[in-house]
Amino acid sequence: MTATETLAPRSLAAAICLTILAGVLLAATDAVGKILSDHASVWQAAWARYVFHTLFVVGFLSRRYGWRLVQTRRPGLQLLRGLILLVTTLMMYTSVVLTSLANATTIQFLSPILVVIWAALFLGERPTSRHWVAVGGGFAGTVIVIDPDLGRILTPEVLLPLGVAFCMSVFLILTRILSTDEERGCTQFATTAIGALALTLALPLFWVRPSLHDLGLMLAIGGFGALGHSALLAAYARARASTLTPFLYSQVLGAALITVFWFGDTLSTRLTLGTVILVSSGIFLWWQERRANRRAAAAYISIPPEREIRT
Repeated sequence: MTATETLAPRSLAAAICLTILAGVLLAATDAVGKILSDHASVWQAAWARYVFHTLFVVGFLSRRYGWRLVQTRRPGLQLLRGLILLVTTLMMYTSVVLTSLANATTIQFLSPILVVIWAALFLGERPTSRHWVAVGGGFAGTVIVIDPDLGRILTPEVLLPLGVAFCMSVFLILTRILSTDEERGCTQFATTAIGALALTLALPLFWVRPSLHDLGLMLAIGGFGALGHSALLAAYARARASTLTPFLYSQVLGAALITVFWFGDTLSTRLTLGTVILVSSGIFLWWQERRANRRAAAAYISIPPEREIRT
């Protein structure tokens, strides 16, 4: 690790806090989506999620970015990222109707393992042993929750969250690629604008007149989603994908708390144990990353200037 690759402690801490905040907000978004899917349909819940999210983003960012919200040098990647998130959302909302929010959320968190692999293959990031220990812990926790056997794995309750995991890993890598300053405004806008347009065109096929209560939920799902993805994009602009993704396990913890206190579900022993392992893997990575940053910073400072120039 060189000095230029070493994150300032405050920058790393800010990126971690933003990632944890994003995880909690996205857990709340899925919880509201579960309620809306029960009242209306998965399609209408997804429509509300995307349309109101887009409206919030335009309202917040139009003064800052202006027409840059729709300007991009990578339209293909923006389109792909938006469509992947739409597919992810539809699979997730279907899965939380079939099983508990905590189960569905935990299973999908195989995605950090895939993110480390994709980051190495496509972003040139080199995972260290501590990254693999952290994501390995995440994998172990997920396996405990799934309690795998062939009959159990080949069910929609498991296959849908696994599909979410794959799609989300690709989405996170694209987020990292498109989190540069010149693309950030358009990336925040395109995150849901593409899905909002597609679902609005199909609106007559699934529309059910919402009650006043449902309309409030629609506003909430859009607001939570907009804040969550804005926090995630800001975090990925500050630190490496392979460093931050284990901290998205905060979404698992948030989903577990919401499952118990909002939906009144009971957490099984396996789910509790798996969640503890998932969260512990993120804490372990944070601790190791801080130690590595401090050592690298100390080594860099100790190099005499003339020697540094020669190397």
